Amino acid sequence: MVATNGRYYLIANYEKYDNISHYRLDRIRDIRICDTTAKLQRKVKGLEHGLNLPKHMAEHIYMFSGESERITLRTAKGMAGELIDWFGSGISFQDEDDDNVLAYVTANLQAMQFWALQYAPYVTVLAPQKLVDMVNGKLEEATKRYALLSCGS
Repeated sequence: MVATNGRYYLIANYEKYDNISHYRLDRIRDIRICDTTAKLQRKVKGLEHGLNLPKHMAEHIYMFSGESERITLRTAKGMAGELIDWFGSGISFQDEDDDNVLAYVTANLQAMQFWALQYAPYVTVLAPQKLVDMVNGKLEEATKRYALLSCGS
């Protein structure tokens, strides 16, 4: 069990699947004790060598399940501390200029989409292209909704 963003989660494996899942404890209902044996940890994708909890938590902000990918961000230099708070020691920085720095993190793409939208004024996703497209699509949707408000709709 872990706590993040004010919520408690169970990191586990659902027997039908071979990967890690995250379950919010406050949403779990109708618990039953079963007589079945648990799947061996080494047979769960991502847990073959055990769980590195700090790394897992840094890669799965907002507790979305799924694969992590290497992500490149351009961010205002003043955001470096914020990125370290979110991604811990798994972040690296390069190519600093007077205003910006490139940051490299490994994280779940769906979680990073939400994170990038939250910090959109200060961060630009540069790679992978799939994440750039995801964030851009959500920004376009939001812009259209707010434009309708400006027109009195």
